[in-house]
Amino acid sequence: MRPWRLTKFSYYLDFAIYPALIVALVVLKYEATGLSLAWFQWWAAGFIAWTLIEYWLHRIIFHGGPPVIAKMHVLHHAKPAEFIGVPVWYSLVFFLVFSFPILALLGVDAGVGAIIGLLIGYTLYIGIHDAAHHRTSYLRPWLARFRVNHLRHHYQNAHAGFGVTTDVWDRLFGTKV
Repeated sequence: MRPWRLTKFSYYLDFAIYPALIVALVVLKYEATGLSLAWFQWWAAGFIAWTLIEYWLHRIIFHGGPPVIAKMHVLHHAKPAEFIGVPVWYSLVFFLVFSFPILALLGVDAGVGAIIGLLIGYTLYIGIHDAAHHRTSYLRPWLARFRVNHLRHHYQNAHAGFGVTTDVWDRLFGTKV
């Protein structure tokens, strides 16, 4: 197996680990101090931050970043129906490493809320991306729009259309396909 080509099991492992992690963090937070409106606002902030991070990761890192990552993404463009991606332990390490500065900057209460928002954003990203490539037969109309946007990136212009969970940043930065 070449690097970045995942087994079906390892590809779908994200879909078990991230929702479980989100639920665990919410339960721990609820049991520790309860939930508040301000805390939910940090979820929203984390989610919005994720959409911007996703846009820049895709635009800068996947398209022209470190050769090993750019090569993986070129392979994904060449064979979009294959299980090509980042193994779950890479993304978990990424989130763990960036959680410490978030917690230090925002404090535990707001930081955990923001981290949950980031994790929700990532989970939606992998779900929408998977649906765009592997779930075409039963897409709901609202989800089909995401698929069309993403496939335009694949087949019309690989230098535009970097957002998967939203096209807001593509519109703002002039990269809408």
